[in-house]
Amino acid sequence: MSLVQEMKLILSKKGLVLVSSGLLGGLMWILHFVLEFKALERANLEPIYILFHLGALPFGSLFFLLFSSKHDQKLNYLVSSTSLVLSLIGLVALKDPILIICCLIIAGFCNGNTVPMIFSLLSPIFKNPEYRGRVFYLVYIGVTVVSILDVVFDFIGNVIAHIFYLLSLLLIIIITLLIGKEESTLLPRKRSLHFYFGKKIISYPVLLLSFFIGFFMTNVYYTAILIFYNTELTDLMERIPSYWNIFVFVLFLVSLVACIPSGFLYDKIGRRWSILIGFYLEAIAFIAFFLITIFPSLFPSPVKDSFLLLFLPLIAGIGLTLALYGGLLVVLYEQAPEGFLITHSGIAFLFFGIGMFFGVVIDTALEPLIKTQPVLLPVVMIFAYFTATTVIFQTEEPLPSKIELEWRNTAEHILVLSKSGLPFYSQPLQKQELEADANLAGGAIVGISRIINEITQASNLKVIRHENHCIMIEEGFYTILAVIATEELKTIRNKMQEFVVDFEAFFEDLLEDWRGDTRVFIPAKKLVKKYFR
Repeated sequence: MSLVQEMKLILSKKGLVLVSSGLLGGLMWILHFVLEFKALERANLEPIYILFHLGALPFGSLFFLLFSSKHDQKLNYLVSSTSLVLSLIGLVALKDPILIICCLIIAGFCNGNTVPMIFSLLSPIFKNPEYRGRVFYLVYIGVTVVSILDVVFDFIGNVIAHIFYLLSLLLIIIITLLIGKEESTLLPRKRSLHFYFGKKIISYPVLLLSFFIGFFMTNVYYTAILIFYNTELTDLMERIPSYWNIFVFVLFLVSLVACIPSGFLYDKIGRRWSILIGFYLEAIAFIAFFLITIFPSLFPSPVKDSFLLLFLPLIAGIGLTLALYGGLLVVLYEQAPEGFLITHSGIAFLFFGIGMFFGVVIDTALEPLIKTQPVLLPVVMIFAYFTATTVIFQTEEPLPSKIELEWRNTAEHILVLSKSGLPFYSQPLQKQELEADANLAGGAIVGISRIINEITQASNLKVIRHENHCIMIEEGFYTILAVIATEELKTIRNKMQEFVVDFEAFFEDLLEDWRGDTRVFIPAKKLVKKYFR
């Protein structure tokens, strides 16, 4: 599927489901960056109380893995979305500390239960890794716009208008899911967690990277809040009462602008380097923030204000977009083993939530250090970033190599054969035609395959190599697919597996009672175009 085809998919009926997931993702950022701190401030509660939200998030992921993922996913999605929005409305409208804490717990739990379903809904547009970064960040433009609008409503201070905005988002989420429900990829999990772990396909570096992405998401943000309230800059809120609204607005505005370049960066230099650049931009923003807040006398007041209102959210916004947004794509989707997306994303988000929780816990433990010996804080942060760098390069790079991305130049001819070697369909993928007769070629491929399988007592032969060419083989229930190529590539192998499934499903009745007429398989040309053009 090309980039244009995937863009058309977003505008189709199936795209409505993608709209639903994008809006729900926006609500989650609203919770963390806007509503929870404002609600705590309104209830005269310390920032540490966000631990109720962060602590509930892993429990929501556990609930998803152990219970809700095995049942009706569409119902689970609708109930969880509704509960999340109602808890956000509570954070907007309520002042009672107990009720605020209850809303934080519900919101965190719903986040943990919902995120794996979001990535399942987005999976139809993530088929091709060659431009997956660009497609993902296009979706995140919608997420960011939702967050920016919420900052505006919060700044206006009209509670009724704010609640109406949240309810409108919920209504759109529900309607778009219901209209596109037949196209939805939300299906109950059939395999047990024991099967997932028993296959030993889980990647522990990926789970550790999930932890660090969550850790730095809250650690840097919460550290900035602690430094702010423990330095001479506490007068900034008195001089600029709407400082946090301006900061978050600029942060998300920068993130909005950075989405398209970030997508190109992910698809050109790879995921790992992009995440690393994001991490180190966050580190630069933190160290600069640290210097200007710990040594305020060295900087004139206009310089400090400009830095805190513009430069800080500028650098942090770009770092956030690269490290957090794209990082979630990598750890929740791209590193998921084949057939285990919903299980893997649930486990990875569980570790992400634990990382968020410990990001705040460690900041709280270091709060005396911030007050008494703040100079040591950057040393701790640098060590944490160094550890994260090591973890990043322990994970596999999801972006295929250059030769994998240029696989079309490698595949030369496709042959669809019967189990006995008779050709059903043959088509060149390059300009040159197959020199050998299709009947002879098919019989030779099947014959060689059977001889080698018999001698080696191995399973089905997957590839035959000769000089600068190879024949890649993939068997289905009725057919054998052979692709002649100059290189054996994983991308071609994946497309062969998908082609065989589609071919046998499309021609199943003919394959069961084939009478030798190959003209009945002429429509396979469309399948070849779909997978190999």
